[in-house]
Amino acid sequence: MQSVVQGLDFYKQRLNILYPTQITDLILSDLIRQYQPKSVQIWDFLLLAQSMENSIDIIYTKNIKHFPVNQMLKIIDPTV
Repeated sequence: MQSVVQGLDFYKQRLNILYPTQITDLILSDLIRQYQPKSVQIWDFLLLAQSMENSIDIIYTKNIKHFPVNQMLKIIDPTV
């Protein structure tokens, strides 16, 4: 158990964990109105909204087709 806690501490010191904010909600609402995502796609759009809010320009995912074409964001499938 202690090694798990140490592992989590190791990553917490090196990574920023992003949480949705009110700005995320506004961006997400705009994206939903514009693209009308289906069912579980909404979670990909939440990720997209958080990326836009935090100036993240690359997302690695196997679900490339779930993301709309966005000139400011590069979507990469790491398994290809």
